Amino acid sequence: MGKVKCQKDLAPKYQQTKLFFTVVKSEHKSENHLHIESAKDQADTNSLERSIKSLNINKRKREDIHDPCVDCKNTDKRVSCTALMDDDTVCTNSYCEDCIDGYRTKSGNDTNDVTESGKPIRHISTDSKWACFVCREICSCKQCLSTSKASNKKKTLPFNPPQSLQPTLNPIELVYPEEEIWLRLQIREILYRFGDIFQFPNKILFSLQNVESDWRVKRLGAHVVWHCLIAFSNPDSTESAHTSEPPITNKAKQMMRKWMKEKKIYAQYVDTESRNNALLNSLIQEGMTLSKWEDIAEILALDGFTDLPPYFAVKSNGMSEMSIDDMEVDRHRVTRQAKRTGRNSHLMPPHDELRMVAMLLEVLLSDNRARLSLIEKNSKQIKELEEELGRVKRVYNRDDLVNKAQRNTVMNKIHDMKRLSGQEEIISIAEMELEIAEAEIRDERIRMESYEIELMNLHLKSKRRMQPIGYDNLGNEYWIFNDMLIYDSSQVSLRNNAPYWAYAIIVVGPGYNEQAENENRWWHISGINQMTKLQKWIKTQSTNINPRIFMTHIQDRIQYLRSLEYVVYGEGHFKN
Repeated sequence: MGKVKCQKDLAPKYQQTKLFFTVVKSEHKSENHLHIESAKDQADTNSLERSIKSLNINKRKREDIHDPCVDCKNTDKRVSCTALMDDDTVCTNSYCEDCIDGYRTKSGNDTNDVTESGKPIRHISTDSKWACFVCREICSCKQCLSTSKASNKKKTLPFNPPQSLQPTLNPIELVYPEEEIWLRLQIREILYRFGDIFQFPNKILFSLQNVESDWRVKRLGAHVVWHCLIAFSNPDSTESAHTSEPPITNKAKQMMRKWMKEKKIYAQYVDTESRNNALLNSLIQEGMTLSKWEDIAEILALDGFTDLPPYFAVKSNGMSEMSIDDMEVDRHRVTRQAKRTGRNSHLMPPHDELRMVAMLLEVLLSDNRARLSLIEKNSKQIKELEEELGRVKRVYNRDDLVNKAQRNTVMNKIHDMKRLSGQEEIISIAEMELEIAEAEIRDERIRMESYEIELMNLHLKSKRRMQPIGYDNLGNEYWIFNDMLIYDSSQVSLRNNAPYWAYAIIVVGPGYNEQAENENRWWHISGINQMTKLQKWIKTQSTNINPRIFMTHIQDRIQYLRSLEYVVYGEGHFKN
């Protein structure tokens, strides 16, 4: 009598084939019977494989498939490509009608029979033939640029999405020449990053919020010169005391002594701080004259600047590059021009004065305190503020649920009391409780958003370069410039008539008009809704900066505006 198999041995077993799992037949059957069943299973498997391979998947109708289209990612009915690939398979690309309408082929290649390079296109047998933009070698989307086919083509034509996807560009009519606008932006961004380090007064920094406003260059020049001379005269104390003073330090001290003697400040004041303040007041009242700017030019020359205004251009050794006669002629020209414009003949033209201010601030950047602020101070402050913000968020999220539940309870109580008569006193008390609950929720949110604003400003100040946040393939540059204001209860009213310099995204280029390729204009994209639209539109563009980084910068600006709405301007202020 044979050995009885255990229940485990009698259980069915499974083995994996190429396409599915099948039951292993019982072991007590004869070897001949097993061989026949194994051959039958293998035949079934091969038959199924042949059936799958014979399916004409690529040739089925694609008009009714609603998968996301290649470029715009919208789910919509589309047109399928009928071109044959090099391996005789049908191209699987399909495009929605909006994407097809958005393509503009500047070479005029609208034929379905020839590629951009002149190679003939083969199609499947069908009544309507259409070759997609990839097969015609005119697609410049990110996917095509990453393939060898797109990298080998000599010319790429941009994909222009429908105008409905484009954000609204608002034109900026520049008050000053473009060169001066960039000069003002440079001054503005340097003072945004380092103005607090060198103790520039907030009143001066706030006045730079609008790039195109009257900056009162006379006062600005006086403050910049005075603060720079103070910084040059008192270099960072961390430097070695045994090293000799730099030439710029010696020159700055000599210059301040000379100017104080001319105004007899030494005879009127005893301590250094009073003398310095008296010199500042004198510079503000009289302005920076040509002779004083000539002294400053010597400091700039010591630092290697050569593109100084010609009427006091000096070499690095302090000697003039111009002859005395040439300098006098140029000074007379400036004097005549000042008289025609009604300006003091002893003052420089505003544009030249701005150039000198910008160059002097560049010298200030070499100060060790400016370098350390980018490395040590900001990184330490950022870390501490991130920890504090994280703690505040945890407390806010915990208390927010309690406060909202309390508010809902009071609101329900008020609603119930209003149905009854003679409950006015109870309703009045409940409404006061509701106001207190809403005030607590609002105050906690404002506190949290204030930390967000401070942290974002610290991150922005730690950046070492002013550069565009991204480009598009139409030739536009996108810039974000910083907010010069400090927001608390005393600065709520500090608004200007051109807020786009601090709150919008500035676009420099031809815009979205294809006919204006060589025309360089300035635009702004304002409002959270339009910036969100820009994020979506950028996904359709081939940019030479990582689109992910581009969209992160846009999202940071959106978050900054939302925080400002809570802290200062009110909900919905920056919506449109």
